[in-house]
Amino acid sequence: MVRLRILTEKSVFDFGKYHGWTVQKLLDLRYKSFLKWAYFNLEKISFSESVLSQLGFSERIEKPGIDKELYKKLHFVDNPNKNTTQSIESIRNKIKAKKVNGKTVTLWEMQQLRAMKQNKRKQSFLDLRQTKGAMQAKNHGR
Repeated sequence: MVRLRILTEKSVFDFGKYHGWTVQKLLDLRYKSFLKWAYFNLEKISFSESVLSQLGFSERIEKPGIDKELYKKLHFVDNPNKNTTQSIESIRNKIKAKKVNGKTVTLWEMQQLRAMKQNKRKQSFLDLRQTKGAMQAKNHGR
């Protein structure tokens, strides 16, 4: 019988992508989204009050139990632009405006810009490979 496991900062994850990592390491590296996901989606895992306060939400759910709807609601509040598509230029302009106004640019915004650039490069590379000349060269062994 598996009982409720309450994780503290020193607790080590023994499953998944972050196997062998402590809760404190995830907090220090700002991987809070994984910890929030674990809290709301894993029935038998909870966190100590100090960890829950560091995660920055006051909503508590009854454990053992899950609440995927509350997770979706809170996750969308944390990342309001997550499901919207933006152009590279609009993200660049947003970052430039923040820098000019002396505000800090979040890691999430920089990662979003980087991912958009990589996707654009991949798409342009795929577009180049599908031209008539490229296909003829490939067929003729060039």
